[in-house]
Amino acid sequence: MALTQPILYSTMPFDASTSHTFVFTVIGGDQVVKNKLTIQNADTLAIVYSVETTTFRYEHTLPSGTLTNGTQYLAYIQTINATGDISIASDTISFQCLTAATFGFNNISSGTKVNNASYSFSVTYNQEENDALNSCIFNLYSDAQILLSTSNEIYIQDKTLPYTMSYMFAGFRNNTKYYIECIGVSDAGVQVDTGKVDFLTAFDVPEVFSNIVLVNDCENGYIVFQSNVTAIDGETPRDPIYVDNAAIDLRGDGDYVAFNEGYMVTDDFTARIWGYDFDTNGDLITFSTVSGDIVTVALRHTGNTIWPELTARNAGVSYYYAIKGDEVSSITSTTNLCIFIQKRNNIYDVTIGKTT
Repeated sequence: MALTQPILYSTMPFDASTSHTFVFTVIGGDQVVKNKLTIQNADTLAIVYSVETTTFRYEHTLPSGTLTNGTQYLAYIQTINATGDISIASDTISFQCLTAATFGFNNISSGTKVNNASYSFSVTYNQEENDALNSCIFNLYSDAQILLSTSNEIYIQDKTLPYTMSYMFAGFRNNTKYYIECIGVSDAGVQVDTGKVDFLTAFDVPEVFSNIVLVNDCENGYIVFQSNVTAIDGETPRDPIYVDNAAIDLRGDGDYVAFNEGYMVTDDFTARIWGYDFDTNGDLITFSTVSGDIVTVALRHTGNTIWPELTARNAGVSYYYAIKGDEVSSITSTTNLCIFIQKRNNIYDVTIGKTT
């Protein structure tokens, strides 16, 4: 038998300051006991490395510091049998050496506490020879490192380095540990990875302020404290998205908050809603009774002018009561609004105004 031509596999760019293993295969022929790797500078064709190594494995490890980053190279390999015969060279492959890119989160580190149910994770990528980032993917894991959510592949159009981008995950549970990672691929095909970074959620509990009335019961020797404000928990169809610990984002399809327990309205009432970027294509709020009576408030608009409409329907009655509130103009998606709803002596009123 004789030696057959080896096949040298192509290799991704690598950092010349680290060792790198070239892999090849042989089909048939004599047993291989040595191999010889030859590397040339692609521009000058000067041989920069040509070394034999004794191994039965179909690989050749290039020592660190042998080549230079930012340079294109050509390589081929030859095999050697026990009698010293050498094979013809493999087909030549082309590769380049590139400095290892820096890639990591710039706004979170291990053990960071996230004080919200949503967070925008930001990464920065840079590479010395300007090998730009081609794509990346963000992955969110549970404490058991089970994949919970992913951004899917994000393709990068901006090739300016250093490059920074972010992606938001929402729906975090309070006092829970998560892991976040970002995996990217450069234009040259080099994979970069931030590694899994753990963080803990710890939401602030909003405070409710109220006037307290003191009533002195002198006959029984004690003071009664009275307050007319209570906190009522609402229910949402999915984990809520909070905005600056001051508001809840209900702009998603099917999002709502339902307050079904903890209170009872038997007479007149006043209700207020604060927010911005309200939907004008459906009902904003609905009040209902156990008997089926329904009161709804919707927002309507023409251009950048907006107004509220209130509709009251009694169960089992075909006609209904409807009123239109005053108009407010010069509205944008960031204009803070307050909708004021009142029922007095069984008569409803609705108004709207800008807030600061």
